[in-house]
Amino acid sequence: MLYFCTLYKRDYTFGGKQGYTGMEPACGEPQARVTVSAGSLREAAACAYIRCVGRQRVRNLRRQQVAPAKVLALQTNPRAIAASLRKTSGRMGEGYELDHVDRSWFIQVCPLPTSPRRLRLSARRLLRLCRTPFPN
Repeated sequence: MLYFCTLYKRDYTFGGKQGYTGMEPACGEPQARVTVSAGSLREAAACAYIRCVGRQRVRNLRRQQVAPAKVLALQTNPRAIAASLRKTSGRMGEGYELDHVDRSWFIQVCPLPTSPRRLRLSARRLLRLCRTPFPN
């Protein structure tokens, strides 16, 4: 099924002070919007994170050489990301939150309506149908 995902970067800075103060963190403009194919809402959120954030994060961590290879592999593993997502609801609606030490991401997921399935026939079957007369 197709899902439309919107990623927001959460800001934990309140009044010039860094840290969580019990208030809901501010979300600014959407960082990315992407359409993904997945089996559930959680998997769609994980795939959207990997496509928009995870791959670039792995490149940066590899370049800085600050994380072991196992940690880098988890950043592009949809199952690992899906397991670490937390379902939340707030003023922006329901979504999934992925919290790292230095950043947090809020991911809204909306299922896209599916179009009716098209009938696909093989070329041999189409040719046979064209040769037979119409019964009316």
